[in-house]
Amino acid sequence: MTVATMIVWALAMLFLAVACIRRRGAHRAVLAFAWRQALPIVGLLVAALAAAGFLSALLPDRLIAAIIGPESGLTGILVATLTGYLISAGSVMTFPILAALLHAGAGQPQLVAMITSWLIFSVYRVYVWEVPMLGHQFAWRRVTVSLAFPVGAALAVGLAV
Repeated sequence: MTVATMIVWALAMLFLAVACIRRRGAHRAVLAFAWRQALPIVGLLVAALAAAGFLSALLPDRLIAAIIGPESGLTGILVATLTGYLISAGSVMTFPILAALLHAGAGQPQLVAMITSWLIFSVYRVYVWEVPMLGHQFAWRRVTVSLAFPVGAALAVGLAV
């Protein structure tokens, strides 16, 4: 169990205790709600992890290493940045894919560029949420000022590795 998992469990137990002190029987409603929320996610997570495992077995290690491996340098970082931009999946799918790429030989700086690009520029996030809610001008400015972040983060990781 990771430290983060222990912290989340400790907070959940603390909130449970406070809820029970404030209102008797609150734990039943909270646990029922948590179960209803967790059930679809657990199924999706298991399927995503299985898909990533199969993807990892299917990816040709040499090809991944050549395109976005540790030795691919700035070209690999730029390819990874573009790939991150094009990934239109949520966290449940994206992180298992990244794990499969790491297992297949992708470099850490390249994966940092990919995930940073996905977090900042995801086509889905920008065009489905940001542009309709905040407008083209805002989205354009935010994307423009953020262009260097994936490459900068990858280069910083490259120096640390």
